[in-house]
Amino acid sequence: MPTVKEILDSMAYGPTPEAAGEVTAWISDRAPFGHFIDGSFTAPADTFATDNPATGAPLAQVSQGSAQDVALAVKAARKAAPKWAGLAGHERAKYLYAIARHLQKRALSGGAGGAR
Repeated sequence: MPTVKEILDSMAYGPTPEAAGEVTAWISDRAPFGHFIDGSFTAPADTFATDNPATGAPLAQVSQGSAQDVALAVKAARKAAPKWAGLAGHERAKYLYAIARHLQKRALSGGAGGAR
């Protein structure tokens, strides 16, 4: 296995575990999308089409944020901020690392879950 320095020196890309077909199927099964606010998804509303940046083809319907969505998100962020800010940097890093590992594990196993 190459070292980080070797990877950065060569800038070689490694294989990716995901395939476009799996990703687009996952999106298709779950769209349209609302917003993720305060630990849960909102119901989709006032959606618009987004395009796949790689192909320009339609990708998904997503909700346009409203003033109410922004207010709810800001309220949730303000509620969470003191606890998060009170953590030491290495504690925050542990959470972020755990989230990244969880996403990676799900991507590698093909498990998309039922989040919507």
